[in-house]
Amino acid sequence: MKLMCIGCCHTRLVRTRCDLKWCPRCQRALAARTTDRYKRVMQAATIRWPLFVTFTCQHDDDDDWNLIRHVRRAHTKLRRLRWFKKAVRGGIVAFEAQNDKGGLHPHAHCLFDCRWLAITIDEPKRGTEREKWQRAARIACNEVADQWSLCLGRKGSVKVRRVWKRDGGDIGGALAEVVKYSVCGTDLAEMPTRQAVELIRVIDRTRMLCSFGSLYRHPAIKREKRSAAMCECGCIDWQPAAMVSQTRRATIVGNVCRK
Repeated sequence: MKLMCIGCCHTRLVRTRCDLKWCPRCQRALAARTTDRYKRVMQAATIRWPLFVTFTCQHDDDDDWNLIRHVRRAHTKLRRLRWFKKAVRGGIVAFEAQNDKGGLHPHAHCLFDCRWLAITIDEPKRGTEREKWQRAARIACNEVADQWSLCLGRKGSVKVRRVWKRDGGDIGGALAEVVKYSVCGTDLAEMPTRQAVELIRVIDRTRMLCSFGSLYRHPAIKREKRSAAMCECGCIDWQPAAMVSQTRRATIVGNVCRK
């Protein structure tokens, strides 16, 4: 885009982005910046036990896009439970909408600071046999899935993965998976126009990424706003060149010449 300085009519070419969370062209850059920002925050907050958890919801054949907001409310209800507050110190959660052959499939990707996610099953002691440890982990996961289904009001499932088991303690890959996008650009492009408009409307009025617990309202999470570049004349007021009329340009040039 060509921008024009209002002070002296100097023009320059810049690359602009809308930074909308559903925009297919801006998703990659937006996700990269968000990942870097949250990675610094989580390292500063000393995340000791990073746990990657995915909460899924039963498919819906109807075009009820408000199901996305229902999943978000259900996850908020889950985080308010006493056992959850005791098990999870804090974390981030991002909601994603997919439209596949089975219908609408909203789900939540989470990165928790949690040593053992369970309700009644105690964490196996160190040195426990692998089979017994895996059996306890399955029972604990099923307990959490039952609680998630109750909060959701329909059948849901839960998948848990310890980050340091696969990534060597680096949370970058898991964090990028969490904040990658709210809706896949390919899915959005393949939807009928009416469905795409309804989905964008729901995503626009829904907060698709949030933090809680030890990471809630951390100062470093807020996105920094860059100041406008300064022109050679000392002005920082830029407008798209196509929007500046010929009369306005002549007036600016005349003022500069008189100076």
